[in-house]
Amino acid sequence: EEFERNIKAEMDFTQEAYNCSKIRNLIMSDNRLCSKIEIPKIHTEFCTRKVIVMDFISGIPLHDHAGMISAGVDQKRIASIFVELFGTMFFDYGFIHCDPH
Repeated sequence: EEFERNIKAEMDFTQEAYNCSKIRNLIMSDNRLCSKIEIPKIHTEFCTRKVIVMDFISGIPLHDHAGMISAGVDQKRIASIFVELFGTMFFDYGFIHCDPH
């Protein structure tokens, strides 16, 4: 029952859109993080339970280790920002959104 309820909630993109917008607003208003993290804007006017529409942000996927190296990305800095981000979400916001789109 719990699994079924949770999986249905995860498949509802209106909830995903809400969570994305909420974490984006929190981070963009946080002077410690807003210059370090870019989060796509959700276009709620186009979202439904089955469709989510957000800005496209060009970049190197986190799993593309070779791409990051060739671009000169400091992966230790990226890891440090992730630790700061998740610590802030957990300890300061009391809200965690774990979908790194």
